[in-house]
Amino acid sequence: MAIETIESFCSQAVSHMKAGLGPKVLLPTDPAYIVREESYWASNTRLKPACILVPESAEEVSSALKSLVAAQQRFAIRSGGHSPSPGANNMADGVTIDLSHLNTVTFDPATETAHIGAGAKWTGVYEELLKYGRAVAGGRSGDVGVSGLLLGGGSSWMAARYGWACDAVLAFEIVLADGRIVTVDKDSNTDLYQALKGGSNNFGIVTSFVMTALPTGQVWAGIAATPKEAIPEVVDVMYNFTEGNSKHQDSYLMIVIGYFPAFKDNVASTAFLEAKGDANAAEFDGWRKLPKIMDTSKITTIYDMAANITLPPNYQ
Repeated sequence: MAIETIESFCSQAVSHMKAGLGPKVLLPTDPAYIVREESYWASNTRLKPACILVPESAEEVSSALKSLVAAQQRFAIRSGGHSPSPGANNMADGVTIDLSHLNTVTFDPATETAHIGAGAKWTGVYEELLKYGRAVAGGRSGDVGVSGLLLGGGSSWMAARYGWACDAVLAFEIVLADGRIVTVDKDSNTDLYQALKGGSNNFGIVTSFVMTALPTGQVWAGIAATPKEAIPEVVDVMYNFTEGNSKHQDSYLMIVIGYFPAFKDNVASTAFLEAKGDANAAEFDGWRKLPKIMDTSKITTIYDMAANITLPPNYQ
C-alpha cells in the first residue's frame, strides 16, 4: 500500500536513518541538501526533490529502493550530476538517490583491474590509478561522473584502440528493482551485461564497476584554439585524421566549434592526446600547421588532462 504523500515518506526515511536502518537523508532545510542541489552541472536540473537519500553501500541502496518501490514513490538516480536533461538525475516532488558517497577506487594488481564506485568522478579515478602507473578507458572530462558515462556508452581518449568506454567494463554490481544485489558479467546475467552497456539507468541502480586497468605513463596532450577564419582547414584536418585513425590507435583528436567567451568570438577548439607521449607523431602533422591563438600541448598525464578539461557548474 502506497504512503499517502512524499513528505510522509521522507519523514519515515529520516526515522529509519536515526534508527540506523537506512541511508542518510537530506531535507530541503539541511545545508548539505543545498550544497548537493547547487553542485549539479546544469542549472535546469536543480529540481528540488522532497528529500535526497545518500547511501554509503550497495546494501543501503537496496534498502532505499525497496522502500521507494513499496511506497510507489517517484525517484531519480544521481551519479556525477553532469547530465543537462531535467529528470535524468534529479526529481521534483520526488526522491533523489545520490550515489556520491559510493566513490571508492581501488586497483587489483593480481587481475589488472580497477574497482570503481558508481559515485566517483573521472578525476578521482585517474588520480588514484596514476599511483600504480595505470588508467582506464574512461571519460575525458574530470568532473563527469563515472556511472552516467559508462552506462551511456562513453567516449574516451583511448577510443581508437579500445572502443567505447563501456567496452572496458568487465563487471557491474547492480541493485535490481526487487532489491537484490547481483554481479553482472560475461558469465552471469549475460543479457543484462550487454544491456547495461548503453542502457543507462533503466535496468537497476549500478553501484560499482570493474574495469580493465591499462598501463600508462606520460602522454602528449593539450587543448588548442584556431580562429574562425581557419575553421574549414580544421574540418579538413579532422576528416583526414579520422580516416587514418585505425592506423594510429594511440592518438585522439576532437574538435568543438562555437563561441568561446575567453576569445569573445567563434573559434575551433581542438583537444588531442597521443598515449605514448610522442609529441612528433606524424598523424598530427596537419594539426600542427593550423594557425592557433592558444596551444597548451605538452608532455603530461591522463589525470592532468582530465583535471584540466572541466566545465564548472552554474554556467549552463
